[in-house]
Amino acid sequence: ILRAITFMMYKRGEFRENYNSDIDDFIGKSMRFINEMGLAQISNIEQTFIKSMKNSFEILGSNGFRASSYYDSERKRPISMALFETLTFLMAHDEVIKDKSKTKLQIQELFDDENFTDSITSPVDSSVKVNRRFEYMDKVLKELKR
Repeated sequence: ILRAITFMMYKRGEFRENYNSDIDDFIGKSMRFINEMGLAQISNIEQTFIKSMKNSFEILGSNGFRASSYYDSERKRPISMALFETLTFLMAHDEVIKDKSKTKLQIQELFDDENFTDSITSPVDSSVKVNRRFEYMDKVLKELKR
C-alpha cells in the first residue's frame, strides 16, 4: 500500500523526489515526507486511497489487481504489485466512475499492448518501466476525459 500511495503522491506532484530505480530509497524518502505532513494532508491521502479502492472494486471487481484476470485465465494468480500501484493512481480520478464500462474497456485493452504488459512484469522497479506504465495511465485518463 505504501508503494501505491507513494507513486500516487509522486504522480500528483505532491512528492517531488526523482525516481531513479531505487525503490527502497524512494519509499524511505516518501515515509519521511509523510511523517512530516499534517493530519489534514494525511487524511486527504487516506480518503483518496479509499476512493481509489472503492472505484477499483466497483469497476474491476475483486480480481482487478490480478494481471491474470485480464487474460481470461482460469488460474487465479497473485495480485500484481505494479498493476496495483498503477491502477490505484488511475482509480483515484473522478473520470473513471463517470463511464465504468469505458474505463474497464480501456484497462482491458492495455493488456493487448506488449509494452504495457512488459511494464508490469519483472523487473518492475526500473524507472523506465515505472514511467512507462504511468504514461499508459495518463493516456487512459486523457481518453476518459473526452
